[in-house]
Amino acid sequence: MSRRDPLPLPRNPLLAACRWSPVLMLHEVLPDGTHPLPPGAITRGTLRDILLDFTNRGYAPGTLDDVLYGPPPGQKRVVLTFDDGTCDFLDHALPVLEEFRFSATLFIIADLMGGWRTWADPSGRFKLPEVPLMDAAEVRELHRKGFVIGSHGLTHRPLTTLGSDEVRREVVLSKQVLSEVVGHSVRWFAYPYVAADGRAKAIVREAGYDGACGGLDRVHEPYYLTRVDVALFTLPQLRLRSNGLFCVARQFVRSVRLLDAPRRTLGRAMRAMRVARRAQSATR
Repeated sequence: MSRRDPLPLPRNPLLAACRWSPVLMLHEVLPDGTHPLPPGAITRGTLRDILLDFTNRGYAPGTLDDVLYGPPPGQKRVVLTFDDGTCDFLDHALPVLEEFRFSATLFIIADLMGGWRTWADPSGRFKLPEVPLMDAAEVRELHRKGFVIGSHGLTHRPLTTLGSDEVRREVVLSKQVLSEVVGHSVRWFAYPYVAADGRAKAIVREAGYDGACGGLDRVHEPYYLTRVDVALFTLPQLRLRSNGLFCVARQFVRSVRLLDAPRRTLGRAMRAMRVARRAQSATR
């Protein structure tokens, strides 16, 4: 598919809410009864409950194209994304997805296929359990089954901590490696640790990706598509955070805060100057 310009959300909040396709972020899916769960992990039964809830509410499986360009008229789409490419996907996530006839976008760490997860949790406070990662043959077979393969970087390092040359290497080389695996150009990127700045987003765009996924902490845009981490919320909370009106209102508030930031900074500076002048006058 050739690159198209993403459709902006309509100004009318009701229309924007109707066009909103929530994107869910998942990592490990482990057997029922696993305790304690590592950060970011859910159980097989939880994944089944989530898919059952969304299908009962009229959602059909979607793709990131639905997010950028809008779903088909009158249809509700939910997009599943899995980060890292851990092998538990094959044993515990895939059977549930096949039961509900759902596909997903899998973000793979290009240089670690067939290796092991050895990095820390997002807080950096402790190391995650070492688990195997899918190899190139397994990734290729999932692509053959209809799963979309995207890049999660070359080595799973946060791009905001790297120099520009290293960021470019993570973004460009991972695209090349994964494109060779699946046989066509990889179109989507997901930022490791959902960490992105203007430089990283620009490099991802220059590398030829159609879009990129992050977390919930930014304004929703083509190179930072916001996602809901399902491991952080209960099912009722997930319903709220995937609701179109809630998400559009959240984006509006974030946009206003960004636009208002210079004025608020100036206001704080002027208040500080007034306090300093009063203090200076009191010492005279």
